Amino acid sequence: MPSQVETASKRFTCLIRGWLSCVKLSVDAASELKKEEIGEFHIRNPLEHLRARWWRSWLKVEKR
Repeated sequence: MPSQVETASKRFTCLIRGWLSCVKLSVDAASELKKEEIGEFHIRNPLEHLRARWWRSWLKVEKR
């Protein structure tokens, strides 16, 4: 039976790894977007840009 400290540290490590992979994915996606549409890309907040782009694409799907 693992101790509570071991379990907590494993959970924390898993959480950090998940967060870092999300950050890496968003940075990769943001750099792809930057290549596609430099005029519209907001370098200061790529996550906000991705969210806005997803929202616009979702609205287009809903309108059909």
